[in-house]
Amino acid sequence: MRLRFLHTVDSDAVDYPFTVGQVIEVRSVTAQIRGWLERRWVEIVGGETAALAAAPERAALPRPKPRGRR
Repeated sequence: MRLRFLHTVDSDAVDYPFTVGQVIEVRSVTAQIRGWLERRWVEIVGGETAALAAAPERAALPRPKPRGRR
């Protein structure tokens, strides 16, 4: 999904914020990105809204291996 910034937004790199008009490609929608979308700091480029309709990702825990009978 591609996002275009409508406001200057701080990034994880302290001296390099995202700037107005900058377009980035993201693989998944994180809680931080959802917040940006809700505040209208970014917009989706290309009409890809299916990712937002999907339920948020949850961590999958591995299943325990069955123990053999002795």
